[in-house]
Amino acid sequence: DSSGNYNINVPQGFYNILYEKEGYKTVSSSFSTIASENLSLTIPDVTMYESLETLVFGKNNNGQPIEWLVLDKKGNKTLVISKDILFQANVTWETCTLRSYLNNSFRNLAFTEEEKKLIAKSTIENPDNNGTEGGNDTEDYIFLLSIDEVNKYFKTDKDRSCGEDWWLRSSVDSWNREAYAGRDGDISYCVVYYDFGVRPALWLDLNQ
Repeated sequence: DSSGNYNINVPQGFYNILYEKEGYKTVSSSFSTIASENLSLTIPDVTMYESLETLVFGKNNNGQPIEWLVLDKKGNKTLVISKDILFQANVTWETCTLRSYLNNSFRNLAFTEEEKKLIAKSTIENPDNNGTEGGNDTEDYIFLLSIDEVNKYFKTDKDRSCGEDWWLRSSVDSWNREAYAGRDGDISYCVVYYDFGVRPALWLDLNQ
């Protein structure tokens, strides 16, 4: 049904349940023993992640390839965000140390010289939010999504959920509070004292 509830009528045995939906990545359960011929179960909704194109680009601090979700394409440029949280940080945007870290140390550590040539320098808009100044627009290779962008590319709380809180770049008010996506995907805000997850975003120019 619309809630993801299913009835399975099969002989008792050891089964792997395969879930297929047009336009989405096929997912499956682990092998389980079905002890009843009439089994009711709920298969969670497949998140938008399963329908997004992914690519591998750069390496994390452990030397493992970084997987990115493709959010948008404009001409030769492709907007991507890391599929997973890559590290923890506290944040404000225009003058914050995280912005400097992403565009210098992280960029140099995560990507080879050839990969860096593919990362487009972009004008990042920092609009005011509920009367709070967002700061000047910036020129960045790597950035965090804003509230508007995260709502544009991730339509539901479930799509935004990453298992941990992760920072957005939008300022919320004059009390040094910044926006973040909660572990359940809701948009909230708090003071920048806390170390939350970081999911870098960047535009790739794949014609370089």
